[in-house]
Amino acid sequence: GRGDRAVRARDGGHAEAGHGGLGVGLVSQLLDSLGRGADEGDVVVCAGAVFIMKKEILKYLGYSADAIVDDNVLSLMDNALREVENQACFRYVYKRFDTPLPFMNKVAAYRDYVGDSPFLLCASTLGVQIDRYLQRLQLKDMAYAAIFDATANAFLEHASNEFEKRLDISLDFRFCPGYSGTSFADNKEIADALNAENIGISFLDSGLMVPLKSMMGIIKIGEKRAKKCLDCVASDNCRFRNNGTFCFITEK
Repeated sequence: GRGDRAVRARDGGHAEAGHGGLGVGLVSQLLDSLGRGADEGDVVVCAGAVFIMKKEILKYLGYSADAIVDDNVLSLMDNALREVENQACFRYVYKRFDTPLPFMNKVAAYRDYVGDSPFLLCASTLGVQIDRYLQRLQLKDMAYAAIFDATANAFLEHASNEFEKRLDISLDFRFCPGYSGTSFADNKEIADALNAENIGISFLDSGLMVPLKSMMGIIKIGEKRAKKCLDCVASDNCRFRNNGTFCFITEK
């Protein structure tokens, strides 16, 4: 493989890139911090980014697609977005590979996804401070802790998406261990290939990642396709589909 890149967000959420990688703004609006002097179109996208994250937060909280959300919950979500922004230290590392790794060759879902194409392995995290803050919340306010937890999940996914958009590479959707019946244990295989400890990710004996708000993935280089529930072995018993939504933003 080749093409190691890593970024780390610091001081108010701005990211620095290493080895010529691209930085990305990571405030709650995400795109706004890119653009000192951004034009009006960027502001529209920022509002859209927050709207998408709020939809994702409600999905993680188990709301159905047509649910009416209490104003108090919406207010707590706004507060959680601000607090995640303040607590997060976003880091991302990726590496290009031209042939599947041994663990991928053993799993049909990975082979079918990658085919003969080159791909990226990637890892991202919000850092340990998010975990520590969530643990404190769980001791004093479990209801708000649940909202903060869901917000951190949505923030990590959206921040990773925004970074990947700026790689100037045509990328398919991110395929994470756990999709289509794949094993969560494969997170460790990806982490080892990326030396993800360099961005602060480690594993407990149970296989859980530390920090908890971390993510590993495989991204095929090439034409971007829509995710489809019919491709997933969990579709028949999916809690998201049972609530009238999906585990991804849109279905085409």
